[in-house]
Amino acid sequence: MGKMTVDVVIPTYNNAPYLEACLESVFSQSVSPERILVVDDNSSDDTAEVLARLAADERVTVISNTVNKGPSASRNLAISEASADLVAFLDGDDAWMPEKLALQVAQFERFEDLGLCFTGLVDCDEEFTPIADPRPVEEFSGKRVFEELFMSRFSIATSTVMVRRAALDRCGLFNEEMRKTEDYELWLRIAMLYTLSAIDENCCQRRVHSNSLLANTDYDEKLKWEFFAFDECAAFAEKNGVALPMAVPLRKGFSVERRVKKSMGWGDIEGGRHYFNLLGEYRDIGILEKVMFSLDCLAISTKKRVGRALKAVIC
Repeated sequence: MGKMTVDVVIPTYNNAPYLEACLESVFSQSVSPERILVVDDNSSDDTAEVLARLAADERVTVISNTVNKGPSASRNLAISEASADLVAFLDGDDAWMPEKLALQVAQFERFEDLGLCFTGLVDCDEEFTPIADPRPVEEFSGKRVFEELFMSRFSIATSTVMVRRAALDRCGLFNEEMRKTEDYELWLRIAMLYTLSAIDENCCQRRVHSNSLLANTDYDEKLKWEFFAFDECAAFAEKNGVALPMAVPLRKGFSVERRVKKSMGWGDIEGGRHYFNLLGEYRDIGILEKVMFSLDCLAISTKKRVGRALKAVIC
């Protein structure tokens, strides 16, 4: 069997200042992709001009949306044009380390049932200066991890992901109806039917823009799409004869619990109170009592600021 081929999918919207660094990181890969499919999602900045210059590289294909469709539809459009064995995803403002594709291709060539491979990353500011400690992953290879992913015991960043094209053909593409967590929902479908690999190398630089650091106080919106992902996951599991590790209502309760604790950790009293009040809906399945114990432990083991926030939430 010959070397497996890779196509790169890059959705972009108003990323003109960052596209050159993004594409240069792909051009610099030690394993060259067959094609680099860039979808301009009806940008209003200089994206078209920047891409016209970068498209001098014959591997680059630019697809232009006439209306803004969102990242899921843009990725799906590029996937429909891809023909390689493997598909790697990269957002238009992020960048890769030179060995990223090579490390992942090696995993797919080693494991025939591997559906998805991801890596660690570093969160950076707009100048690619790290703003937090690297986010390494716990390494594993060719492993069945659907249960762990379903329970959110680890996360997968889209710009670190490579998938087998056959897995996309079998499991489907990104759900264009979803406005958030659509990547997680697709990873769940793939993890149901394939093994995954995680590479403990920080192969991606992910830009975190100043506006994305602002608190999103639409708390119900945050949960809406996560719950939708679990419902879609359950439907796909039933269709494929896969047993879920936990009933969906209970899993949703644990999502609310996690958000209570995260809000406390961030000192977000309003968010903590909102999610804590939602937990009343899960009293019958034992979540509320578990959360009270967890929050007591959190207040004891973390800073006094968290303890004060906890008291403000439950009082």
